[in-house]
Amino acid sequence: MEETKNYINKFLLPIILKSDEKLEGNIFMTHRTTNYTKRFDSKIKNIENQIKKENIKNVLEIGFNSGFSSLLMLFSNPNIKITCVDIVNHSYTIPCYKQIKKTFKDRINLIVGDSTLTLKEINQPFDLIHIDGVTLLKLLPMILKKVLDYLKTIQS
Repeated sequence: MEETKNYINKFLLPIILKSDEKLEGNIFMTHRTTNYTKRFDSKIKNIENQIKKENIKNVLEIGFNSGFSSLLMLFSNPNIKITCVDIVNHSYTIPCYKQIKKTFKDRINLIVGDSTLTLKEINQPFDLIHIDGVTLLKLLPMILKKVLDYLKTIQS
């Protein structure tokens, strides 16, 4: 976790602060601030524990935002590859992605688009799906249905 925070402080926070936008909620900081919180420490530990499992090689993350969750996963398991889907609502999203991509190369890829539309275009299996970008709870049932539909297509 400390390695992730150090990376965020050194590389991503300058990008976010330069964007002049409030940082959307994430697993490390209070919503719309750059103040670290311990509120999500149990979620952080859960992600670290899940991602360290030997059978986890390919991850799909729905919602990238500033990439903090992706970064945590990349640091937690040096063998995983992550495919992220994000609608890119913020000016800091692409610069944060490019910075993480520069460091982790082919271990991370971003698909720009609405996950309810782009999931059907992804034709590869994933060992873990992390839904991290549903900002409107009313959309969660639709996102879950799309994920289940996706899973059915790759299993057949």
